Amino acid sequence: ETTETKGIRKTVSKFIEKILIRYVDEVALTSDGHAEWYRQQYDLNNVWVIRNCPYKRQSNELVGNIFRKKFNIPDKDLIFLYQGAIEKSRGAELLMRVFSKSPKDKHIVFMGFGSILNLLQEYEIKFPNIHYHPAVLPDELVNYTVCANVGIHMMDDSCINHLQALPNKPMEYMNAGIPAIVSDLSEMGTLIRSSGAGWVVSVGDESSLEVLIVSLASDEIMKKSHKAHIWENNNNWEQEEKILFSMYKNLGFIGN
Repeated sequence: ETTETKGIRKTVSKFIEKILIRYVDEVALTSDGHAEWYRQQYDLNNVWVIRNCPYKRQSNELVGNIFRKKFNIPDKDLIFLYQGAIEKSRGAELLMRVFSKSPKDKHIVFMGFGSILNLLQEYEIKFPNIHYHPAVLPDELVNYTVCANVGIHMMDDSCINHLQALPNKPMEYMNAGIPAIVSDLSEMGTLIRSSGAGWVVSVGDESSLEVLIVSLASDEIMKKSHKAHIWENNNNWEQEEKILFSMYKNLGFIGN
């Protein structure tokens, strides 16, 4: 149920899963939406939800100015960050169009790699507020994320996987203490609304996203950042791994 899986490959994959999943002792999934889909699709009871939250950020990790120095971005300008696969289905092309029309004091940094990287590099040449930074090692990522003001993840609704997904990216932004803008998909929308640490935009709604980007100011972002800090204190891998250990214990891998 992904954007890339179609036709005979999708049919065969689902058939194999349907046959073999009856032999599985436990099923671990990363969102309530995915868990509910598996329960209904295969009549399962052995389903665990273990969110892919980052480790709790260490207090000694410094907030730097990597992006401002690299791209010569003035201190008063706002930096929006898109990190991950640079793909159309993740909203990357949509964001290129939006920021090409945004005020030049609203910058976006794309960080990662993907199939439309060449298109991004064309935008970067034409528009001084659109920037590209290569991917970095996972252990270094938070040191870059904290250098932005707002994170963005505008995934589309092209498949069931997206509709019910709880991606890493919004949680990585909030873990770094910055608010997030996300598309209004079930799990992501619930995450941002319940935490208060960001904004939700209808899937593919380019005009609403443009209006939001133009309207955002530092004082509102600071209020949302405070909510992100509250979220990160209570939502991290140190908490989620307890659920994973419970599943292992249930399988007999971990003793009392």
